[in-house]
Amino acid sequence: MSLVLTRGDTFSFKASFFEDDLVTPLVPIGPEYPSFSVFDINNTIVSSGTAVQDGLAGNYAVSFSVAPNAALSQGNSSWRIEWTMVTDSARQVSKKISFDVQDATKQQVEAVKDQSFLSLKDKPYRAMFISPVEPVLLSLEIFNVLDDQTPVATVGAVGDFDVTTTPDGSFVYTKDIPGTVFDKEGMYLLNFSVSDTATSPIDFVIQRLFIIQLKIYAIIPSVRMFIDRLQKSQSIVYAYTDADIFEYLKQGMNILNNFFPRTCYNITTLPGSLGTYWLYATAWHALQAQFILDGELAFNSSGQTTSLEVDHTGAYSEAIGRMMDYMNENISKTKLEIRRQSTPVATVAGRQYSVRGYQNYVFNLRKTNSIDFPELLAGLGLL
Repeated sequence: MSLVLTRGDTFSFKASFFEDDLVTPLVPIGPEYPSFSVFDINNTIVSSGTAVQDGLAGNYAVSFSVAPNAALSQGNSSWRIEWTMVTDSARQVSKKISFDVQDATKQQVEAVKDQSFLSLKDKPYRAMFISPVEPVLLSLEIFNVLDDQTPVATVGAVGDFDVTTTPDGSFVYTKDIPGTVFDKEGMYLLNFSVSDTATSPIDFVIQRLFIIQLKIYAIIPSVRMFIDRLQKSQSIVYAYTDADIFEYLKQGMNILNNFFPRTCYNITTLPGSLGTYWLYATAWHALQAQFILDGELAFNSSGQTTSLEVDHTGAYSEAIGRMMDYMNENISKTKLEIRRQSTPVATVAGRQYSVRGYQNYVFNLRKTNSIDFPELLAGLGLL
């Protein structure tokens, strides 16, 4: 994942130069080393000089300020800083760090668009919007996803929000929404309309709010313990938020229902004997997403005598395959057994037994409506 800086940022780049034992620092041949150069997306040097020692010998730092009008990264065009160390033994060591430069407002909008949040039915909720600048226009409309034409609540102007600032100078706008607005379970869309200046276009920032049952919070730790034994910090990209896990739980239920025979279970109606399979389906979906993420973050680096490779996709692929094998082998069998147990008739040789079913061995398929086939197959003991 590329480092992202914003226009106006000042960032301290750091690099270490040691022997292959990672203990003995390299000694520069002269005071002009290690040198550095910062290149923009057009491969133009915008800053260069000599790095300064950062603490112990072998560690160096460079302070770089991104100009307010710096060229923005586009597609595969990134900025980079290149370090060069020439040692007292005439050995040359080079290092490179790539990074992107984005406009502050664009970076904030992109970060907020993917946010999802959880809350409970009939409970008040604090809507929050963070902006790196003070907007001249900010309003909020809240929609139930089942009716995206009529908002269930609105906040009409900047002055209707409570405003605080963060240590980095960002503006935090909050508004407490009463619990009566969220009187139904499901998804709500929070549509923020924001404009930074009187002449800038209006941006729409959408946040998703899921109103869930309280029992979901009892299931989330089970999923987290299954797929995240490290309990990764929420501040890193590999971590799972509660909203992430809720999304995986929804998709896991869909996967479980689509196994033969098809069902329409939800968290309230799901039989206890299928709970483990729901957990497996949820974890399977979560690790599929993690597999893709890890593929994007995988990297390798080679030096003169050492190399480093980080790629966990093989482990994820094996785990995902084992989970799917387990589900393919067991879910359909269990669902069929549940269906048979829930049918209020006796069985003979594994087939349902009744007077009518005993007499009707032959069925005229031309006169049988297709919608009756599940009932027909159940009568034959095939479901």
